Amino acid sequence: MKMLVGCASLACLWFLLLRGVDAVKRVSRWRWLATGLILLGLADAVQFLLRIARRISEDWQRAYTHPIYMLETFVDPARFRGTCYRAANWILLGHTTGRGKNDLTHQPNRPIKEVLGYPLTRCFRQQLVEG
Repeated sequence: MKMLVGCASLACLWFLLLRGVDAVKRVSRWRWLATGLILLGLADAVQFLLRIARRISEDWQRAYTHPIYMLETFVDPARFRGTCYRAANWILLGHTTGRGKNDLTHQPNRPIKEVLGYPLTRCFRQQLVEG
């Protein structure tokens, strides 16, 4: 089984784990961290994203017995520019439809977001298709 993993939630979790925050604090700070990562300086944010990208597939393999080949994240361009992702060489893959996963009306009812991806291997397309 191959999958794409959203980076924002994983980045928050990794940040907490690397800092050694215990489980209780992990839950209480989760909300702050999801928005608090934008407070990092650009160089720190880029370094953080690159460190996660280098390590996450191996850790995922160890935990779930299969690797991941590409990370993805969503950026709301009305609120953010995604500067740290672009500086870390994430690729713009496209835009969401603005409909959400439980869409019943087939009409946009959410903000349209940019979809950014970061391949973890050179042959990620082939590896994702084979799954």
